[in-house]
Amino acid sequence: MAAFRPVRQKKDFLALGSDSGKLSIVEYDASKERLVPVFQEAYGKTGCRRIIPGQFIAVDPKGRAIMIAAIERQKLVYILNINNEEKLIISSPLVANNNNSLVYSVVALDVELRNPMFACLEVSYGDPDRNGEVGYEPVIEKHVVFYEVDLGLNNVVKCRSERVDPTSNLIIAVPSSDTSRQQDSNSNAIGGQQQGSSFGGGIIVCSEDTITFISPQFKRYISYVPRRRVIPEERGILIVAHAMHISKTKMFFLLQNELGDIFKLTFTEVRQQQSQSSSSSSQYTLSPFAPQTNQFLSYIDGGIRLVYFDTLPTACVSLCILRTGHLFAPSEYGAHIMYHIRQLGNDDEEERIMMKYFQQDFLGTSITLNQQQQSIDDQQIDTSHIIQIAIQMGKSIQPRMFYFKPHTPILQNIEACGQLLNMSPITDMKIGSFAQKGGNLGTSDGIEGGGYQIICVAGRGPHSSLRVIQHGISVTTLGESPLQGIASGVWSIKENKSDQFHQYIIISFLNATLVLAIGESIEEVTTSGLYGGAQTLCVSLLDDDNGILQVHTKGLRRIFKNKRVSE
Repeated sequence: MAAFRPVRQKKDFLALGSDSGKLSIVEYDASKERLVPVFQEAYGKTGCRRIIPGQFIAVDPKGRAIMIAAIERQKLVYILNINNEEKLIISSPLVANNNNSLVYSVVALDVELRNPMFACLEVSYGDPDRNGEVGYEPVIEKHVVFYEVDLGLNNVVKCRSERVDPTSNLIIAVPSSDTSRQQDSNSNAIGGQQQGSSFGGGIIVCSEDTITFISPQFKRYISYVPRRRVIPEERGILIVAHAMHISKTKMFFLLQNELGDIFKLTFTEVRQQQSQSSSSSSQYTLSPFAPQTNQFLSYIDGGIRLVYFDTLPTACVSLCILRTGHLFAPSEYGAHIMYHIRQLGNDDEEERIMMKYFQQDFLGTSITLNQQQQSIDDQQIDTSHIIQIAIQMGKSIQPRMFYFKPHTPILQNIEACGQLLNMSPITDMKIGSFAQKGGNLGTSDGIEGGGYQIICVAGRGPHSSLRVIQHGISVTTLGESPLQGIASGVWSIKENKSDQFHQYIIISFLNATLVLAIGESIEEVTTSGLYGGAQTLCVSLLDDDNGILQVHTKGLRRIFKNKRVSE
């Protein structure tokens, strides 16, 4: 699901990918108070199939193109336009398949008014026809592949591929900025084009324990993801959800790992980095896929800064920051919760705590540098200073050396302000009459007669619960009237399809039919045209206001708008 707003339009549209085999674009109709379909473009079979698109969807920020991709191989691109009547139109699909590959993530890059660009995180599994050959070993590599939609030639081309960490699972598009566009114009031309001129603000690649920012010029800046001290070192932690906030003065991302911890990612001004000797730089390897350079890339000098923010009860399927200062966190395993962002956190304090753990576990309370004893005060720890000391001491930095202290059970930067209950996952269920008369299981005032209840075991981990569901909902009795017999059916219908309220209540008995008119009071009427001398089986209002049709045990009766009756 992806929202977009085409050029010259004042409202958003919603693009939906599903197992229906169709690309659906819907809009909100305020008069009907619901979503109505604008386009439903069929492209494949129904069902969850690995080669039928629908699992991934991304839309160009300017609303000019949509990419919808399958788990394996197939990708389709639809070009969107606005016609002379200011209505949205969609083109035939353009194919952008990549054989023998699996897709992990798809994003659309912010390239302003250049040709739309999409980035896909893919892994190639080799040639399946050669798997039986002796000595054949497929090269399993994971790449970020960039696809450009040429609006002039009306085709899709694969313009670049960047190798990334094999544990990468998610890519995030970074909005373009005046700085990045200025850097694009100053970059060297390659193949007649300026390097990085069509790649927006770059992308963020999330891997186990590391975050990599690939700039528009394809320079890589890597930051380690802080960890909880209680997590085993051999276990890698992945980022599973993210949200972006951008304004005229600041931009940051909130990244959540699979344990519920949220980190705040900001972009720092890249300071002039001094070259290190080859012996010292070789000791500091952020990743086997880091760019080969003799410049020192520190934890904070790399242009990105990642600090702990807060911890949510469960990991979310996605995150959304609203303009009102709220954070919506829908969860697959628990309630969907709305949080109010009270503050943006103290990045310096969180980094100080993280470096305190790093010093205790790695450097000790005092170290020797340039044959001089230097004492490091915990209150004045500078990240780049600590890592520079470690490098000059010939020590290797590992990602599992940065820890944080979770804000539990009381959150510091956000607070819950509402929730929508969610029973997923339900692990067991029983149905029966578990409450006796006068008991209070499932309701606050007791269950008369001990009705049936549904007992569910729901949730996961520390948020598991036993829930009781009572059939029915609470109602208010506005009036009641005794009947002279046992009713076999009841219907309420309008006299005209355009009427706002229903006109009649029809109650059927074994050998008669009672018609009641709805007004200031409910009264019996005989002028409705409905037959009352037999049991009514069904009553319905016909389409196009062609009258009312009554089906009774003696035949069919049609009542026209002028009360004319046809048997």
